[in-house]
Formats: sequence, C-alpha cells, structure tokens
Amino acid sequence: MKSLSIQGIIFDRDGTLTYDFTHSEQEGDPLPGIVELLQQLRAKDIPLAIATNQAGPLYEALQERILVYNPQRRRVAYPTVEKVVEDIARSLRLLGVEDIPLCVSTYDPRIESLLIHHETGLPPGREPDVLFPPASYPRNEGMDMARTIMIRMQESFLRMGFTAGVGCDPSWRKPAPGMLQMIASYWGIAKEEYSQVIYCGDMHTNKNGTIGSDQEAAEAAGMTFVKAEDIHSLLSMV
Repeated sequence: MKSLSIQGIIFDRDGTLTYDFTHSEQEGDPLPGIVELLQQLRAKDIPLAIATNQAGPLYEALQERILVYNPQRRRVAYPTVEKVVEDIARSLRLLGVEDIPLCVSTYDPRIESLLIHHETGLPPGREPDVLFPPASYPRNEGMDMARTIMIRMQESFLRMGFTAGVGCDPSWRKPAPGMLQMIASYWGIAKEEYSQVIYCGDMHTNKNGTIGSDQEAAEAAGMTFVKAEDIHSLLSMV
C-alpha cells in the first residue's frame, strides 16, 4: 500500500539492479525481474537514478604506484577507468535506463592509509608520528589520484551521452549521503521532502547489527531505505 508520496527512487547498482563481482560470469547483467520492474516504475512517471561507489580504478592507480617500490608484488585485477565506464554503460543499456541520472564516487578514504603503509612500512590505519614527519609520506595523494580518475570518467560518460555526475569528494562515497543529495537536488526536491525519496540498496543491517553503507547513506540523507531483497515492493509504494 502506498504510504507516502514518492518523488523519486535512487538505486545502488551492484547487487541491487545487477549481479555483482561475486558472479563473475554474470557481473553487470540485470538481476531476474529487474528490467520489467524498471519498465513498470517508468510507466508510473517516477524519476529514477543510480548512485554507485566505484573505487576500483583508484586501487588500480595505487597498485601502479606501489609496483614502483615493490616490482615483485603480485598484481591484482582491479578495473580500469575504461572498464568501469564500459561495464556501467553496458548495464544501463541492458536495464533499459540509459537516460536516467547516474552518480559515481571514485574515492575511498582508506587509500591514504594504504599509501602511508606502503611508503613508510607503517601498519595500515596507523597515523605517522614524529619518526615519520609529514615530508616523508604522501599527503592527499589518494585524492589526487581520485580526482584524475574522476575527470577521465566524467568525460567518458559525457562523450557517450549519459547524464552522469562523477565525484571524488569523500562526502560522495557511501555511506556519506552526497550522491543521494546531489540527485535529489538535480530533481529539484527540497531538503524537507527528502523522506519522499527512496534509496534502494543491498548493503543494510546484518545479523550482527552492523549498518551497511547503503542503509547508512539513506539515513544520513533523510531518505527512505528499501532493501534490495524487497525491491519488488516498490511497485506498491508508488
């Protein structure tokens, strides 16, 4: 039953609309029934959008940086900017929603700790002390990498004709609410009406009571959260 006047629905992508990396052969393909669901929602003239964290290219850039210092280190298959853009574009076409707004976060704050770790030998997460003065480790290098990736990714999406916003500010990476708020603002929705926007994602409260990034992002934005497993209930809410 409809309980509030829904002004828009924002979706996570991986694990919500499409198979995620745990299904390597089907990764990026629409989950069962999702294409039909999106068609039905669009028929009701409900604005739709996607907000997704995509820090893979940042970790690939970090890997290239680390390999300079440690050429023997085992290479991990992180996606490049081109791979992420190609995969998202393919997913949007398969889902039939090439024209909806898309927000992508390219940053992960953990990257700074990893840079410090590999540059100084400090354990990940430990801040440098007097033995490691500021000049001896990179400051904001991860952000610089993310900014470069952001520009390349934004340009790629625009060239392909997508309505996309790509950001590297920490406030954009879920569980921060920046991407969700940006989309609501793009739709012209007032902040006091954000509760009438739904964010649907697959990372929510688990059995241990830990809050996942999707649910946290929705709550931080003041939006209504719907678990991915309940995605088909959206039709009864609009």
